Amino acid sequence: MTSTDEGSRHDGPPQLRRVDASASAWVRAATRPCQERAVVGTLLPGGYDAYVKVLHPFWLPRGMTLDAALARRHDDETVEELDEPGTTRAGPFEWARLTWRDLMGALRLPLTPEVDEDVVPDLPELRYPFVGVPDPATLRALGRVLTSFTSGGCLLRLGELGGADVMLEGTLADVVEHLTLGVSGDRVTWWSADRAWCVAAHEAAEFTLVAGSETLARALLACADLEGLRVELTTSLRSDARGRD
Repeated sequence: MTSTDEGSRHDGPPQLRRVDASASAWVRAATRPCQERAVVGTLLPGGYDAYVKVLHPFWLPRGMTLDAALARRHDDETVEELDEPGTTRAGPFEWARLTWRDLMGALRLPLTPEVDEDVVPDLPELRYPFVGVPDPATLRALGRVLTSFTSGGCLLRLGELGGADVMLEGTLADVVEHLTLGVSGDRVTWWSADRAWCVAAHEAAEFTLVAGSETLARALLACADLEGLRVELTTSLRSDARGRD
């Protein structure tokens, strides 16, 4: 099995099986959801060697430079909302991926582990990141990296749908493709059957969190199709700064 076959290419609809919700009990037991201040450990279990925050990208109209977009910063045009996850409007055919590092550098703002989109001012031409599960391109890039660290099946927890968890089981490719369809819950968590890694997304977050080995963390940070930051279990999920007017 190659990374391309498992993480990015899939023939037919995802084949996931419903399993008992008790399969996610270990995640619940190892997270700290009741803290007043939401941190990485609110969504991901402890005990892993490394934690990475995968930032969902911003988007610019293809052919427009970042300088041109910033020049319109104070225009009165309304910022359009990005389409829901699972659509292709913000894909490579119409929009160009913009990294947080490039945007924050142009705005002369620090790129800290706690960064969120609230520190970014309104830019009429900018399309803001997907919240919840990331855009399909980012999901598939994440899947390609995870493939090398996955020896068996995966489990997917769609949390708090109607007050109860929905648990599904299948291959990594099936889980990734299922999520590209826009199916999610308030909290979405998926992990390898051997728990070598665990991934978490939240409906209000423009990033995805990954827990795993140090080798996995390095692979995520080295992937050209992903943008990530190292975080700790105690890293806040929200920046204290507020930059959008």
